[in-house]
Amino acid sequence: INQYKHKNVIMMKKLTTKVKSKTPNIISIDNIHDISHKIIPVIKILEQGGVGVIPTDSCYSFVTSINSKEGTKRLMDLKGHHGQKKPLSLLCKDYSTISKYTSSLTDEKWVFKLFRDILPGPYTIILPASN
Repeated sequence: INQYKHKNVIMMKKLTTKVKSKTPNIISIDNIHDISHKIIPVIKILEQGGVGVIPTDSCYSFVTSINSKEGTKRLMDLKGHHGQKKPLSLLCKDYSTISKYTSSLTDEKWVFKLFRDILPGPYTIILPASN
């Protein structure tokens, strides 16, 4: 991954029903405004249980679809948490997604105002999860 240090890169392991590929697909995204043709295959792979690697502010992170049990299991295995229940980080695209997966704290007006003022930005916000 170090050779891609200065690019936005998504590495994917493609799943097939016959043979699981050992070679990751490397999808480089240089222009964030011209990704539509590249992102659709990525979404399909993640929804089928694939795991990706994306750059963040400080390091690389494993990602999968929140709706993929197989992807979540694979992500936990990669992190060394085989069969354990551990908290995971969640990347949210907007305030409604944050509200969907967190407790009623996000209903507070001051929280909404704070989020509106600081997001998007390089922040990790830890909130209690909803059911």
